[in-house]
Amino acid sequence: RLADVFFQTAISIDPNVPDAWHQRARISFLQGDFDTAMTQINTQLELHGDSFMASYYIRGLIAGYDKKYSIAEKDFSRFLEWNPRNWAAANDLAWIYFAQGKFKEAERQTRDILQSSPMNPWVLTTHAMSMYNLGDSKTALSELLSAKEVVGKMNEWQWSIAYPGNDPAIAAEGLAEFRKTIEKNIELVHSNSITE
Repeated sequence: RLADVFFQTAISIDPNVPDAWHQRARISFLQGDFDTAMTQINTQLELHGDSFMASYYIRGLIAGYDKKYSIAEKDFSRFLEWNPRNWAAANDLAWIYFAQGKFKEAERQTRDILQSSPMNPWVLTTHAMSMYNLGDSKTALSELLSAKEVVGKMNEWQWSIAYPGNDPAIAAEGLAEFRKTIEKNIELVHSNSITE
C-alpha cells in the first residue's frame, strides 16, 4: 500500500511517468482487486501504448485470474509476439487454454517451450496435466516426477526469480504450495492410470 502511495504521488507530479500506472495495477492485482487493476492497466496502455510491453502481460494475468479468458489470450499472445522466448508468458497462455478446456492448445504451447527449457518445472507441470487430459497418463506421470525432482532441489531464491514482483517473504509459502500442487497432480494421475 505504501508503494501505491508513492506511485500516486509520482503521477500527481508528472502524469506521464512511464510505468506508474503499470506498477499500481500490479499492486491492485496482487491484492486481488481485479477491477481496479484492470482500470489502472488500461490507463497505462492508453497513455503509453506499446512503449512498455510488460503491461500486456500484466493485463493478461489480471484477466486470467478474473476468468476473462478471451482478453487474457489476446494479451499473452501479443506479449509473446514481442518476446517469443518468454517461458513464463507462454506457460501462462497455456494456463488460459487449459482453464477453458483447450487441452490440445495448452499441450502444443508447452511442448514448444519444453524444446528450450526441458526441465522447467512450471512448464513440465502444465504440459503433464495437458497430456493427462488428452489421455496420456504415462507421459503425464513421467513429466510430473521430473518436475517434482527439480522442485525438490529448488530453494526460495530460485522460486522468487520466477515471481520477481512478489514479496520475497512469501517465497517459502509459494515454493511449498508449488510442491504440494505437483504432489496432488501425481496422486491424481497415478490413481487414474491404475484404473485405466
